[in-house]
Amino acid sequence: MASNYNWKRKKDLITGKWYWPTEAHRVRKLPLYRYVETRTIVDVKTGCWNWISKGKHGWSYARHTELDGVVSVGVASWRCFFGPIPKGLDVCHECDNGHCANPTHLFLGTRKQNMQDCVAKKRHVHGSNHYRAKLSNKLVRKMKKLRDAGMTYQAIANSVGVTLGPCWDAINGKSWKHL
Repeated sequence: MASNYNWKRKKDLITGKWYWPTEAHRVRKLPLYRYVETRTIVDVKTGCWNWISKGKHGWSYARHTELDGVVSVGVASWRCFFGPIPKGLDVCHECDNGHCANPTHLFLGTRKQNMQDCVAKKRHVHGSNHYRAKLSNKLVRKMKKLRDAGMTYQAIANSVGVTLGPCWDAINGKSWKHL
């Protein structure tokens, strides 16, 4: 008797590793709510349902036949408990825990609302913590002192090793506003 299950090796979209597709949720065809339930651990303090399956770089992703590929845990949980997500909306977390699948911690919002929420809660990477940052608080203070001493923007930029635009922005408060 021939099986209709595809036993060819597959490449994991997250890790890039090859695997044999024998995951329990595919073989046993678990419903989506059971799939979410079996891959979460409840944090008693916060009430978060923390996703235990981690992908590349520690991000939490869900892969299930009902999800049409790989999606974030929030999207998987929303689809499981509330149904489809309207076009143009994102699934946002009230708890600010990207690994949380608790449907009571999720809400829908536009991309702009999600980014405003991120900035308001200071969850975004900014300043010297950004991976491409060339300036630091100490360096910006030094640049401002040099400008007060009469040095030109171009000379300051050359001495620091940045172009004129970021130098001008930092000194005049367009960026690095907190200094």
